[in-house]
Amino acid sequence: MGGVDHHYWLVGKYATVITGEKWFWVLFTCMLEMALINAQLFYRLVHQKNALDLLDFRHAVTVTNLKLDTGKPNIGRPMEYPLSQLRVIPDIRFDGIGHMTDKRSMQRRYVRAKCNGKPKTYCVKCHVTLCVKCFVPFHKK
Repeated sequence: MGGVDHHYWLVGKYATVITGEKWFWVLFTCMLEMALINAQLFYRLVHQKNALDLLDFRHAVTVTNLKLDTGKPNIGRPMEYPLSQLRVIPDIRFDGIGHMTDKRSMQRRYVRAKCNGKPKTYCVKCHVTLCVKCFVPFHKK
């Protein structure tokens, strides 16, 4: 029982308290807290010496989730070129893991300013339309 008790202690350390809501919100937030603790434990296994503590890990996950664009998809032409590049979180854009090109069935407007074509290729991870020659510069800092 030592591992379960330690896990529940970590869940209660920075737990989100919801009062006056429906009963299932308490269960939902508890499951989210447990998933976050499990993610932090796996993170500590991978990054043993440079691992963040629990509070810093929660802060990093929260900031990354707040940067995600969860609003309605924009309809029509984008306002300007840098806006479409800012929709991709830099942590995802520059990580160098899992970025591959794939073909769409229809052409889309291009993301980068220097190229004004309408390619059918896009990055699978970023969901950004790119031609093959601009794929690498887009993912480099």
